[in-house]
Amino acid sequence: MAQGYWQPLDGSSRRTHNNSPQAEGYYYYSLDKKLFGKALHDRSSQRGEYISVQLPNGKGEFEVFQVKKVQVLFPEMAAKYPKIESYAGYSATNPTKEVSFTYSPAGLTVMFSDDLDFSFVQADDKKANAIRLTTAQLHKRQCASLVTLQPKVALQ
Repeated sequence: MAQGYWQPLDGSSRRTHNNSPQAEGYYYYSLDKKLFGKALHDRSSQRGEYISVQLPNGKGEFEVFQVKKVQVLFPEMAAKYPKIESYAGYSATNPTKEVSFTYSPAGLTVMFSDDLDFSFVQADDKKANAIRLTTAQLHKRQCASLVTLQPKVALQ
């Protein structure tokens, strides 16, 4: 159990939001939202400092990340939806591995990036009680194509 707020789910007993069995090749966890929220709202976080949280990485192992709250919503949207919080940071053991996530009453959505490997954590049921971890890899050739499609902007 990681910092008390994560629990692995047994795939044989858990069902997804459409009542089908868990898909093979994914990791599933339950998240105690109250404890996780308490960790996010630590005194250090309130002062704008980095805090430590544990998240399941792309291999399904728990990893400590140093994160702090960041503003991604326009001020008007942030005022309208104050319970939507965004965080960004890095792995405590590998500072080149980045993490960004959004946390709200609807659940937790996370994206990890480590070179060109990406992992995602998202709610797998409508109540956001189950969290599913998925991974994806973007190859350098694909990135080169994406970069060449970007329009060039002249600075004046």
